[in-house]
Amino acid sequence: LSGPPKKVFTSLHHFAFDKSFLTDVQYVACHEPSLDSYRVTLYPNIQKIKNKFFHLTTEVILPESKDLLKLQKKILSELSFMGIVSKKANLLYKHSEYLAAGYPLPTIELNSKIEKNVKMAREKIGNVVFIGRASGGTFITGSILSNIYKTIKEIN
Repeated sequence: LSGPPKKVFTSLHHFAFDKSFLTDVQYVACHEPSLDSYRVTLYPNIQKIKNKFFHLTTEVILPESKDLLKLQKKILSELSFMGIVSKKANLLYKHSEYLAAGYPLPTIELNSKIEKNVKMAREKIGNVVFIGRASGGTFITGSILSNIYKTIKEIN
């Protein structure tokens, strides 16, 4: 890996509406290249609690930082286009934010570099346990949490 890894920029867009969602799924992963939405989490569908408002968070991962208010408007439009939010729903709340500093773009080259560095560190330091994304091998949150659980269980 020559130089620092490329970064991606993650923004979160939180919205609440006065009408229930048009789907009962808990989250939507969007892989349509023409849309900026990446993952939409529909909280009432997870909680199964009857509320008078219906809130969600849309994650957006982009190679560059964009104007947050323009992006927010685009995401609201995408939620309707994807069939998640009714065009008749009134927006009760909105807040958008960028996560600090961005994240390294996961690539095969970056993963190889991480695995090489972790292997070298494990060989030099015997009493340290490496867990999480920086330990190499996985970038998916569920797999990371499972590996952390297994590692801690083995230590005890």
